[in-house]
Amino acid sequence: MEGIRLMSANIKEFDIAIIGSGPGGEGAAVTLAANGFNVVIIEKAETVGGNSVHLGTIPSKALRHSAERMSEIETNPLFHHTRTEDHEYFKHIRNASRDIISNIASQKKLLFK
Repeated sequence: MEGIRLMSANIKEFDIAIIGSGPGGEGAAVTLAANGFNVVIIEKAETVGGNSVHLGTIPSKALRHSAERMSEIETNPLFHHTRTEDHEYFKHIRNASRDIISNIASQKKLLFK
């Protein structure tokens, strides 16, 4: 993975430029770098991960998972003393989703220099 660089790195020559750091771009960059190519990924967003991490798959799964857990708490008699106002649930679910997205983006950033 020595050859993967973010565009903010010092500009130099690269063997291959990949547009987008989503699953396809990331996979291609890792494979090419492992085979000795010097790769740069061009990403329009401020953080790596592409739409899957920031707008699509991960946010929707994180929201669904959090909503399912909150529903379990709501219906489980062991947790009746912990109930919160309905408008508070969404705030907690949204924050949990944002934390998951942030963690995944931070982990992905470790692949890049």
